[in-house]
Amino acid sequence: MTNPLYFAECSYGRHGNAFRETDRDANSRQAIIDLIRSGEIHPIKIIEVCEDEGTVRNVTDELIEAAGLPESNIHEVDLAALVRDHKRDLRKHGEPV
Repeated sequence: MTNPLYFAECSYGRHGNAFRETDRDANSRQAIIDLIRSGEIHPIKIIEVCEDEGTVRNVTDELIEAAGLPESNIHEVDLAALVRDHKRDLRKHGEPV
């Protein structure tokens, strides 16, 4: 039985969203929790893939909770960054803010 793989889709503000690359050998539930806790990633969605079982689950809330961070704080930070970036882009293109 192989360990599940975790894929974390993260927000990079005005640069958009992308999946965070992780080393397959270090790709564990605890490694993702540690990345969240340290602030190294700001996940929008975390997907757990169990190849042996053929299942895919959204474990975002579970891992954010396990990291000891309230879910709402992560989304508020991302939302604030997105709004700030959007306003900056509007000003850059001469649009009213």
